[in-house]
Amino acid sequence: MQQRHPLLSQAVTLAQEGRQSEAFAIIDGLAAEGEPEALFTLADLHWRGGPVPQDYARARFLFWKASHAGFPMAVRAYTNLLASGIAGPPDWPRAMARLKEEAAEDQRRAQMLALIEAMQTDKASEVRRA
Repeated sequence: MQQRHPLLSQAVTLAQEGRQSEAFAIIDGLAAEGEPEALFTLADLHWRGGPVPQDYARARFLFWKASHAGFPMAVRAYTNLLASGIAGPPDWPRAMARLKEEAAEDQRRAQMLALIEAMQTDKASEVRRA
């Protein structure tokens, strides 16, 4: 597991102390530099709302950036968003391709893939009923 950036650890401490604006400034700055966990954290903040307004589209974009920066939780989150179409267009073929890559290294993702592949689905990801 990758070591957390020291400034991100400081931001977590500040947030726990109720110093939200200082914590957010650190997270936002690290995210602007492309720090993977900070990108994920900022995405999560936008997803949930709180110190920033809830903005699903912004969160999805930040999950994508964190995913491309290699943060594992963001990889899974973005794949799920692609599959579901939440906060942006669905892309089932791309989501399945990503899930197949994730399944090669993650047992849970492999189980999900096996379950999905066992279902009869159409190209739009709708489960067909018999």
